[in-house]
Formats: sequence, structure tokens, C-alpha cells
Amino acid sequence: MAKYFIANNNIPRDGDFHKVFNIQYGDVLKLEECGLVNSSGTICETITFDDNEEKRVASNNEYSIFIRGSAKETLNFDVYPITRVGEELIKLVDVESDLSVLATYASILRKNGFAARIKAYKITNYDLDEYDKTVNCIEDLMKYAK
Repeated sequence: MAKYFIANNNIPRDGDFHKVFNIQYGDVLKLEECGLVNSSGTICETITFDDNEEKRVASNNEYSIFIRGSAKETLNFDVYPITRVGEELIKLVDVESDLSVLATYASILRKNGFAARIKAYKITNYDLDEYDKTVNCIEDLMKYAK
């Protein structure tokens, strides 16, 4: 399940995403029982933009997905957030990158009205949060979408 922690270290609470990857609510409850995620209620990640600003909404260890927003625009994403214990465990586990997970999430975002504002950048230094923003890799990434 660790490969599904893509939305800024959260599992997206998106029905289409769950359907594609056959994620059942029972799977999320098992993660919560282990203390790895919080599944209670509606938990929303809020992203607020300055004018024409790009913010990261999802990533794996190879690419990050960014959305460009306008001044004072706010986007809300329903998520199952990872706990501190979960964050530490993911650091210890070697999770192989699955481009189909990130690509499918990007595809869902595109269908939900973000097609013109979404970009994917290759991560150049994961620990320092650095990206190669000279090349938008979104179309290359879309080849992996389910």
C-alpha cells in the first residue's frame, strides 16, 4: 500500500483512484488500525495559491505533479493522511516507484478541470525538494496511466 501515498504523503480519497487500483475502505481501516493513516471523517488538504503560483499536489520518488493557481485560489483535496509513525516507516521501507499510480492520479486531476494547469517535473534531488522545471513531463507520464 505504500506506493499509494502520493498526494503529499497522503492516500487520495478519490473514488476513481480507488476503483482503478482496487483500494477498499477495509484496506484503509487496516492501515489505520496499525497506526499508519487517519481515516476518520472528511480530512481535506487545502492548497492556497498566490497569483500564477505552482504548488506540488502529488509525487513519487521520480516525479512531482504541480498545479498552477491564480491569486487567492484555494483547492481542497480529500485525503487519508499518513501519521508520523507511517512517515517514519515509509522512510525505512524501500518502495519501488510505480509510475501508473502517479500517472493515474494526474489523469484524474486532468479530468476534474485541471488539464491546462497541471505539470509534471522530474525530481533531481528528493531530499532537497528540487525539480527540473525546464521540461514538463506530463505527457510522458500519462503513458503510464491506467
